Amino acid sequence: MISTPDRTTAVALINEAVTAGARRLMACGELEISERTFVSAGCILPKSAG
Repeated sequence: MISTPDRTTAVALINEAVTAGARRLMACGELEISERTFVSAGCILPKSAG
């Protein structure tokens, strides 16, 4: 289980990478988080942002 501060950091890093042009799948993979888990947790950016 990932702690809340670590989860917040991971979400911020993934969203930053996606905003910069990375694919969400690849960004999640770098942090060893499945894209499915990331999406199901409601951590995705709105479509207009990424």
